[in-house]
Amino acid sequence: MAREVLSRTAYLDRWQELHGGYDPRSSRLVGPWLTIVQAVARPLARLGVAPDVVTLSGALVSALVVWVVSLQGRWLVLAAVIVGLSGLLDSVDGAVAVLQQRTSAFGAVLDSVVDRVSDVLYLVAFWVAGAPLGVCVGAGVVVMVQEYARVPPRWAWTTSAWSPWGSGPRVSSSSRCSCSRQASTPARRTCG
Repeated sequence: MAREVLSRTAYLDRWQELHGGYDPRSSRLVGPWLTIVQAVARPLARLGVAPDVVTLSGALVSALVVWVVSLQGRWLVLAAVIVGLSGLLDSVDGAVAVLQQRTSAFGAVLDSVVDRVSDVLYLVAFWVAGAPLGVCVGAGVVVMVQEYARVPPRWAWTTSAWSPWGSGPRVSSSSRCSCSRQASTPARRTCG
């Protein structure tokens, strides 16, 4: 039986709320991306697929990249396509959570952990593809530093129960959640 999910307008309104008031409709990049993400997420949300299942599926897809890269040759092109699919899944999990009104601090943490595991798997794939180890380590440092340097303190692990920075995003206490990215990057569990 199909579940009732948020409309596109309500989804974008909720996304805006979770991102400190940033309106994705004002961006020629974020708005269209979220339209694609919502179109992919909507059938999953209506079927009742749990957001955590989508998150964990993204981890499996990321792991698949290492194996495909190990095949070498033309398989590297398929690996690049799989990385793109993994990125889409990383946005879809949050969209499913928003559409089902199931955003949570646990989901945000799970998404963040899976994102870091995926980053490491991509670096391993880069190394398996033949990149020098030093380049892989350097890329890893850049990825990790940029990931956390751009997160303003008010967004990092923002449930007030354990945030060292105080209260989180402006959401009602009945729907308090976490978001560890700014509005320009829609790839977090509660960000959809």
